[in-house]
Amino acid sequence: MLCEPVVNGATRVCPYFLNGNFYGEVGQVHDVYENRILHVLASIQSITLHILPNEKPWTIEEFIEKTEENCRNAAIELNRKSLMVEEAVEEILDLVKKAAEQFKAKEPNEEVELMIEGDGPNDSSGESNQQQDWSIVSECFEHPQTLLHTAGGGLSRAMQDLVRNAVSEMRRYYSRKVADVLIKITRQAIDTIRKRFSTQEGTKPILLISAMLSVPNVIVSPSIEEVQECLVTVGKEITNVARGVSQWTGGKQLSVCLIIHTS
Repeated sequence: MLCEPVVNGATRVCPYFLNGNFYGEVGQVHDVYENRILHVLASIQSITLHILPNEKPWTIEEFIEKTEENCRNAAIELNRKSLMVEEAVEEILDLVKKAAEQFKAKEPNEEVELMIEGDGPNDSSGESNQQQDWSIVSECFEHPQTLLHTAGGGLSRAMQDLVRNAVSEMRRYYSRKVADVLIKITRQAIDTIRKRFSTQEGTKPILLISAMLSVPNVIVSPSIEEVQECLVTVGKEITNVARGVSQWTGGKQLSVCLIIHTS
């Protein structure tokens, strides 16, 4: 255990927590979490997958070409930021593992064994798809003394399961966070284009349309069918951006991802 009760209601704290190592490592973890996970996740949301004319309207060809270029650049930037989050998560896990090993050397106990055991080679294989209840961890942050009130003085069975699966759960949680942000910015791009094309008042024209009188008809170019086909192409370009973001390696050696943009 991290703390062991003694006779007069006092507790014996592991020497590891009395020196500066523990607090220094907590500070490192906090810095990585704040500046390299939360900050990068927030910056991803500022990336726009759509592009619309500001002044003069574009031809259909220009609209598709500019959308392709914007999506290609966005895919590269999103992949870079996703790798940054993955590297930050792996750095936190590495810091925690090193701290656990140092603590184990000073004060061997079952809980630390569970933490180190959880970072095995098959840890990221996703053996169980069942979502764990992390409210237990939140409660421990609010009332840390509950860790000392368990029968036998150790961690509860539910907490042991959380500790054992913490590494894979953290990787899965933050990879899902990146995926959620990708879905969000994709929806925002599609919705923005849909609203611009469905609103008639108060917006600037998007596409350059020409009309020619050919008695008794009026020939409009591009036609409605060509405009619809253009929008479908633009929509596919936007939704395909996520394909340019590589999947996380689950703690294995990070490799350079080749971005292949498909239309």
